[in-house]
Parts: sequence; structure tokens; C-alpha cells
Amino acid sequence: MRTFIPTLTILIMLVIAASCGGGVAPDVADHATQVRAWQAGRLSGLTAERGWLTLVGLFWLEPGENRVGTAKGDTVRFDPAFAPGELASLFLEQRDGSWTVRLAPRQGSGLLLNGAPAVEQVLATDADVEPDILSAGDLEFFVIRRENRIGVRARHPRAETAMNFTGLEYYPIDPVWRIEGSFVPYDDPKTILIPSVIGTTSESLVPGEVLFRIAGETHTLLPLSGGVDDPEWFFVFRDGTSGRGTYPAGRFMVTPAAVDGKVILDFNRAYNPPCAFTPFATCPLPPRENWLSVAVEAGEKDYGNH
Repeated sequence: MRTFIPTLTILIMLVIAASCGGGVAPDVADHATQVRAWQAGRLSGLTAERGWLTLVGLFWLEPGENRVGTAKGDTVRFDPAFAPGELASLFLEQRDGSWTVRLAPRQGSGLLLNGAPAVEQVLATDADVEPDILSAGDLEFFVIRRENRIGVRARHPRAETAMNFTGLEYYPIDPVWRIEGSFVPYDDPKTILIPSVIGTTSESLVPGEVLFRIAGETHTLLPLSGGVDDPEWFFVFRDGTSGRGTYPAGRFMVTPAAVDGKVILDFNRAYNPPCAFTPFATCPLPPRENWLSVAVEAGEKDYGNH
């Protein structure tokens, strides 16, 4: 991992620290150790055998037959270096008012379904508990559902993004950016629409607002939650560094849910969405309420080689 010269001046850090208020400052050495452990876990997950860097394709299906292979006319067309040839057809069909994907494997293709010889059947998607995994050698692919769009995502350990990965870069770890916020719950959780890079929108539950202060100014972020009892909250946000040091579309951050009305926002753990590394992801974008006017010079920097 690389090291970098701090960009915040001591004066600014002191002003921010004085304005965060509320909680007891963490032990600096212990905080840095925790963040470094988180960074190591982040790197391990990103570079895992089936991590985001291994994606080699994203193909949107059309109603009816979609051929899967390496031929010019195939809807799901893999690089011949990754696939042996014609593998199957995927039939996008409507059943009981919803779209399903039926697999029809090519005879003699050697295609596997969840590790066993593939047979004709309707496939589970990533919107189900677990998607069905199709494989041919080291190539794996599965069906994804994004609102009204159905597609196929593929991965291979020799993906260019994995082979050419150059590492992650971070702003210097600084406890100043570990900020205690106040949670203001809504009377009833709200459902908002979250846009994505592929033009779809999805609904997300928002239990309330998190208010916090930086350099004497109050800012607000909306946590996205899977339910009122979700133990963790997910934030998608932009700030003044977006496109000026960090990924232009914004970054992610995960925190524990509020405890006694308090939320710890550790921006040292802000990280890039998968779209910063691969064109085959379908990342959510920050809702307009999560566009911060301040420059958050903490956490993961933009991946410069993408």
C-alpha cells in the first residue's frame, strides 16, 4: 500500500476536531490500527477469487432466445480465451406476470450448473436467496435482475482488471474524520428512489437523518437501510473531492446503526463503489440529499487506472 502526503493543514484539522463535538476522541494509535485492519479486509475482499476485479462481462437479455457462447451473433458473447464455444441458450420468458430465465444447455458443451452437468431449468437470479452459477472451466456466469432488466454477469480469474490491478490509495488516516453524528428519526421510515449507473432506480428504506458538523457547519446524510432493525446502515454520498481525488460518482460507507441517537461516521472507511474498478457493475448513485458541499479528504481515493 502506498503512502501519501497529508492534504489537510493542522489548522483545518484543529478547527474540524473542535467542531465535531459530542463524543470522546478515540485513541489515535488504536484508531489507526483499526482502520488499517479495515483497509486490509477491504483489499482482501476486492481481490478475492470471485471479487469485483474478476468480472469479464455484463449482458442484457432480450425476450425470447439469447444464445450464449463466443460466436459473433451471440447475445451473451464471451471472449474465446475464456469460453470453449457455444454453451447454451437462455430464454427470457414471462410467467405469471414476471420475467423468468430458462436455461437450455447445448449438448456436449460441458456446461455445469452449480457444479453438476447442466440441465434445462428456470434459473434463480441474484434477486433470489442465491443465484444459480453456470460454469465452463474457470468461467462462471449467473443471471442478475435490476428492476425491469434481466442480464448475465460473468467472471474469470484472469480478467484484465484482476491481472492489472495496481492497489488501493488512501488519504492519511486521521481521527478528525471519525465524526459523531446525531440521528433524527422520521415518525415513519421513508422509502426513496436510488438511481444507478445503468439508468434504473431502486427503492431503499430511510429511517431518518444523520446530522453532523464539519468546520462549524452542519451537514446531513441519509442512511439506507434494509429494515428498521438492520444493525448496519449503508451510505452513498458525494462530496467536494468527487472527481477531484475521489471517484466522480461518489463513495460508499457502512456504519453501525444508531445507538442512543448517535452514529459514528468514520470517513476514513469511505470506499469506492465497484464501478470504479470495472464497467460490468451496476452501482447505486448518491441521492441528491447525500451530496455534501464539504471536501471529505479521508478514505479511499479514486482508482486512477480505470
